Amino acid sequence: MHYRLQWNNVGEGGWANLQLDIVGFLAILGEGSVMASSQVATLSKMIYLPRLLPAPQALLRPNRPDNLMPISGIATAVHSGNIRNYVNYIGHTLADAESLPEYSVKCVEIRRKQNVGEVKAKMFGPTHIVAILGCFLSCILFAMAIWQQDGMAMLADVCFSFLSTLIGVENKWKLNLPKRANKPNVWTPPGDVVIRYPKGSFLVVSCSEDIARELYFAPEGLKYWIATPWKYRMISLVGTILLMFGVIFLGNADTYLQIAFAGSYMVLNAAYWIVAALPQKSHWDMDCFEVKPQRFDPPPPPPPSAEDEKEVQEEKNGGFPEKQEKAKWTVAWPKWLPQKKQKPTRMDSLPKRRKQHVSYNKTFTLALWKVIVATRDIDWVLRSQAAPDTPAWKEWLHDALHEVNSIPKPPEPNEHEIFTYAIPDWDPQAALGAAMQNHKVDPEKAKLRATTDIPPRVQPPPPTDGA
Repeated sequence: MHYRLQWNNVGEGGWANLQLDIVGFLAILGEGSVMASSQVATLSKMIYLPRLLPAPQALLRPNRPDNLMPISGIATAVHSGNIRNYVNYIGHTLADAESLPEYSVKCVEIRRKQNVGEVKAKMFGPTHIVAILGCFLSCILFAMAIWQQDGMAMLADVCFSFLSTLIGVENKWKLNLPKRANKPNVWTPPGDVVIRYPKGSFLVVSCSEDIARELYFAPEGLKYWIATPWKYRMISLVGTILLMFGVIFLGNADTYLQIAFAGSYMVLNAAYWIVAALPQKSHWDMDCFEVKPQRFDPPPPPPPSAEDEKEVQEEKNGGFPEKQEKAKWTVAWPKWLPQKKQKPTRMDSLPKRRKQHVSYNKTFTLALWKVIVATRDIDWVLRSQAAPDTPAWKEWLHDALHEVNSIPKPPEPNEHEIFTYAIPDWDPQAALGAAMQNHKVDPEKAKLRATTDIPPRVQPPPPTDGA
């Protein structure tokens, strides 16, 4: 008895009998990768190019977004009083604040260049490359369909290719960043902005009030080329019909052409996932703005205590007798054995690979302290609820502002130098602990005070007969 592996119809009639009717589903897979870069892709004129597009139904929506996807966070103007419970996409991407580590602080200065243009999609960026790749594969498949004399494959390629052009027509838009109306002889406060992200990280932006409103507080409007809703929905209807006919034609194409379509969509899906994994800033042309990094100057190390000086002096004189006696009977750990793991310290919690010009901190208090050093202001802290509204925290905030004002503001650097904030020699963590100790509340006294401060409830008079 011999074991024989069965291949169904393939073994009898060859690969020509292989059924790949399911290959049409490959044309509608990959919505996540397409949607990740759909807005910047539809901003470019390359969206009109006829090509193969994975999951085209993802862009055939009944309603289009009215603005760019906001980022979670709280944007607060330090001086003007503006506040938003989200972060505008363009301002977040321009400052390159994607994936900031927790309790980190990044400071930048943003200026607008004169006569440069506006924010747009990057020419020959990642979205352009995948669009050209889709057009190239579409042309190859159409040539193969002509060579194989496969009319169904030709119709499927035409439907899928012109469907992408139809999607481009209905989703093409133009970015509108509202600009503040400048009035002569009208004073405006500085536009410095502090952004607090959910992980406890901060982004401090030094800019003018015009740039602050344009990037962080004014809505990012999208002006669509097809603005009328019913026209957009009729185009979506035609696109849906093209998609259904394309799947039907592909299911009736020759087996070898179906294999070619399957391979093409696999390549495109992989390419779109690679594009989705790239940083968002790689898709945008933001040369109209100039972003200059800023940094913090580390404080001087604290002077050694009396105990530290005593230990150093005793080690110079021969060390401690008890330590020498213990070391005499200690056997060294062999190097060929697995080394003992040391207990992690608090410094090990900080990442070893750090981003340039980003201040890493172990606690939220240290991060908030550095932001106060950069802004030299504390009103925005309570306004944005970055710190609890308690007497202890208010005392700590005023102490922090006093320490910041005790040193002069750093001078403006040269054009090629990086602005550096000087950090006062002050321990914010110990100061917060002292403030908490000063305002410590006895739970029993607080409970008794709460019960005595509440007035007794007055019972309403009973209703009379005439009521």
